Amino acid sequence: MKKYTFSIVILFIIISSSCQSKKYISFAGREKYHLSENEELTERSKAVVAEYDKYNNNLEHQVPLEKYVQANNYKLYFGLALYDTPEMMNEIYLDDKTHTIINHKIDSLKKTTSYNFFAKKEDEFNYKIIYKASKRPNLTVVINFTSKDSSLIGNFYENNEEIIKKLKYKK
Repeated sequence: MKKYTFSIVILFIIISSSCQSKKYISFAGREKYHLSENEELTERSKAVVAEYDKYNNNLEHQVPLEKYVQANNYKLYFGLALYDTPEMMNEIYLDDKTHTIINHKIDSLKKTTSYNFFAKKEDEFNYKIIYKASKRPNLTVVINFTSKDSSLIGNFYENNEEIIKKLKYKK
């Protein structure tokens, strides 16, 4: 009887832990991003991919969308550059005339260089982070925060320490 009760308790623990929502997402192999309470991993529909492509894909480079997160007043896209290094992506984005760069800075993220852009395209604002994946250095990660709220995206750009902490999240 004790063995039967123990088995039921173990089964209950397994079921309850699998029902809890993830508090982070994995991308680029083994990179992690800690989700805020208002952020939720969402399906990549054709409309989402089309919206994402206007920020990241042109004839010079390909950055397919890996993960899409939606929040109350912004969207978050995680992409991987297929053929370009972070340095090349930085140059491509600096030369891209389809958006207006409001600010640009080079920072440190996960023991590597990150290229950060605050830009406007059409009626939306974009904070883009480009860096080399720490656990798979042959991958270039491109993260975009987008919103119509310029002050929100500007705040992400100016105070990116919080985002860096979320990228350093360890389970």
